[in-house]
Amino acid sequence: MKIAIALLSISFVGASLRAWYSHHWLVRLWYTAAATWLGVASYFLWASLLCWIVYVVSRIAGLGWNPSYIADVIFGAALLTAIYGILNAAKLRITRVSVTLPKLPLSWRGRVAALVSDMHLGHVRNGRFIRRLVGKLQDLRPDVIFLAGDLYDGTSADFQKLAEPWRAITYAPTNGAGHSSQTPQSSNGSSSPGLGVFYIAGNHEEFYGSA
Repeated sequence: MKIAIALLSISFVGASLRAWYSHHWLVRLWYTAAATWLGVASYFLWASLLCWIVYVVSRIAGLGWNPSYIADVIFGAALLTAIYGILNAAKLRITRVSVTLPKLPLSWRGRVAALVSDMHLGHVRNGRFIRRLVGKLQDLRPDVIFLAGDLYDGTSADFQKLAEPWRAITYAPTNGAGHSSQTPQSSNGSSSPGLGVFYIAGNHEEFYGSA
């Protein structure tokens, strides 16, 4: 048991080093499992500290709570919290915020801007995730899209494949004469934002060179 815990404690380090050079499906599986364990272990660490606090309070207050019962309840709650966190992280949601700006040009009033950040595409989130995200953006039909960094996670990946789904909203078909058939408004029903898609690299893009 102690050997297993020791190996698990360094599993993410090994997975990260291997993930730097390969995005083979076995490496992705190892990396995902190690990252999941690291997250769960962090909750268990806090649970162990909380167990001691509750035990000391129980002794001081004379409650006489069984230490095993305390551990079962707190570690059970920690595990459920970790599972909720994993499921919650996989869920895509849209938060709508209305912004009022003084002296806003008439051409910008009533516009819809989509802000997408920290997708961390790579070994855990990959093609399926980005296709779901692009699908939500197509349903939203914003006038402009801002990608605010950390598109990639900073490990080895098939970057061209991960970028391919973006063509659905960044590529404007031409009208046959070599000119774009898009107009400056997305209200024309097109899935491509009429005012463009703007991207700025985050720190995780720098982890893997010019990815």
